[in-house]
Amino acid sequence: MDNVYGVLREFELALQELEPEHFEFRTELHEEEEEVTASRPSRIPQGSAFVLLRVIPTDPNYRKYIPINYTLNAKKIVGEVAQDLSSRGKSAHFWVELSHWGLVAAEIFAESSALVAGLAIAGPILGLVATGLALGAPYYEAGEKIAGDWSATGFSRGVVMGADKRRALLIRDYFGNDYFPPNPNFPRGRSIAIANYRVGLLVGYVNGHLLSPNQRAIFWHDLGHRMGDQSYRGSRAQWKRREWIDWYVSVAAVFRRDHLS
Repeated sequence: MDNVYGVLREFELALQELEPEHFEFRTELHEEEEEVTASRPSRIPQGSAFVLLRVIPTDPNYRKYIPINYTLNAKKIVGEVAQDLSSRGKSAHFWVELSHWGLVAAEIFAESSALVAGLAIAGPILGLVATGLALGAPYYEAGEKIAGDWSATGFSRGVVMGADKRRALLIRDYFGNDYFPPNPNFPRGRSIAIANYRVGLLVGYVNGHLLSPNQRAIFWHDLGHRMGDQSYRGSRAQWKRREWIDWYVSVAAVFRRDHLS
């Protein structure tokens, strides 16, 4: 798990050097917040890894899009990114696209190599077909279900923390101790779960973090509309670690329910 959080940390450090103050985390959105374009390229990445940036408009009038309906396939996105990183390494489309945002440095490339090393990430994700051929259709179906479940869990948690402009290191603190129990009936299932979860966290975090202020307004007002009154949670100023974790788990669950297939 350390390799993934290393990637997130390097990504965050690069962002800190580029982002204007408007991009800093706020617990409440302000209607007067203006679109910031100073360090954003005019071309939105076209790869499926960055699909969230294309489905949420940049319109400053967020009210027109509440609620906004879109559905993403987390398993497909995560699988394609894993294959991209595994087959192309430092030349992966994922990193090339990020480079257009001025966010890719040598340190991130180094971390990406560690991220896809061996079977820790790419192998379990890309090995679903091989698993099915070797063990039979029931195991393939089980692997597909596990991949779909954990890619969605990772992506949804990553995207809400990225969209909230939280520090990447918090992902490790909040979600780095998730337990993946062994499955004696399908031992490979555990590695499939971990791999999809890790890449899902990374890709979700990047998608959320790259949203513009106008997109963030639509993103959060949409989720707020779907969640309803949350005043029972009390003032955020009084929240401790446990309350923040509960909040992100809840928001991620709503995002997953309504926006992931």
